[in-house]
Amino acid sequence: MGVCIMTTEPQNEVTDFTKEQNVQTFSREMHNAASNAPAATPDTAVDAGGSAESAEWLVAAKKYKNAQGSLLSVALLTLVNIALVAFGASLYFPFSATCPFVLAVIMKANEVALVLYLIPLLMAAAYLLFRVLSNRSYIWMYVAFGFLVIDTLVCVWWSCVSDFADNIIDLLFHVWIMWSLCSGVKYGKRAFYGPQQGAQTFS
Repeated sequence: MGVCIMTTEPQNEVTDFTKEQNVQTFSREMHNAASNAPAATPDTAVDAGGSAESAEWLVAAKKYKNAQGSLLSVALLTLVNIALVAFGASLYFPFSATCPFVLAVIMKANEVALVLYLIPLLMAAAYLLFRVLSNRSYIWMYVAFGFLVIDTLVCVWWSCVSDFADNIIDLLFHVWIMWSLCSGVKYGKRAFYGPQQGAQTFS
């Protein structure tokens, strides 16, 4: 009488091979999906997670960037105005810092050497420097705000000793810049230390 011995080892090997193929196929599909997915951004992070903390950080970052833009406008327009005064132009932009501009006007009235206009130019360049440094630390927004407070007081004084009506636009401009930089001061720390609890940098 013969004995029939049955074995399941080949069948098990086939099953294991099929499972391995399925795992490899699934891994490739997941890798391709991850490669084709769009890069994550703060906006998509808020949409995906609905994090209130992320939304607050985005608001703070936007306010801070707006304050930086205002600071850049002050610096560039002031530099242009000083150049216009130095070369005897009959017009100027009303949206600029008062201290360096008034100094340039006084220097022009006294017919000083052209090289001395570097003094008001450096004063105006300070605002540009604050704008650049504010990318690294929000503390520089505080410094810029302090400079602007002094400049606003000088603007009020200059308006009182000269024609007030001619300087009303300058005064309104200073009020707007003060309001903008106040937002930068208020939201600066929050903008740099957002949801990741790590220092951010701005460009």
